[in-house]
Amino acid sequence: ILTIWVGDTQTPMFDDAGPQCWMHRQAGWIPDFWPEGKVAGVDSSFFYLPPIDETYGRPVLGGGDVFAAFSDRPEVLAVIEYLATADSAKGWVEAGGFISPNRSVPADWYGSYVDQAQAEILQGATTLRFDASDLMPAEVGAGTFWSGMVDWVSGTDTETVLQQIEDSWPTE
Repeated sequence: ILTIWVGDTQTPMFDDAGPQCWMHRQAGWIPDFWPEGKVAGVDSSFFYLPPIDETYGRPVLGGGDVFAAFSDRPEVLAVIEYLATADSAKGWVEAGGFISPNRSVPADWYGSYVDQAQAEILQGATTLRFDASDLMPAEVGAGTFWSGMVDWVSGTDTETVLQQIEDSWPTE
């Protein structure tokens, strides 16, 4: 597991002798790395993993981009207002590989089974939570946290890994 590239992690699901893995938790882009000729919704699919406790509603773990205005000028605010519309997402959605969080984006704008099904999952969410590593400073989330998890899976004790990650946080 430590030396497998993320794009190859689902390969056992498509073994010629039959699946060597029946479930694989990964980001929505993983079908892009399926073996040639494998089709989402035909050879494999995905589903919403319900919460452990229904009192939390329908949470979804995801990632995304955030638009921010750094100037209080009318034209800047007009762009931000436009980006909040379904129309602004149309080109990205129709191009594929982009799921809009805007609930006004029609399902038929999505051109693939994967995008449409993922959009339905997102549209049904009552809460969206970003992956913790995405919210960490880059030197932690893509640095010490990432390498620390590899070290932990390799056998480094939990306290050592946690301390290394904690010590790596920027002080400013």
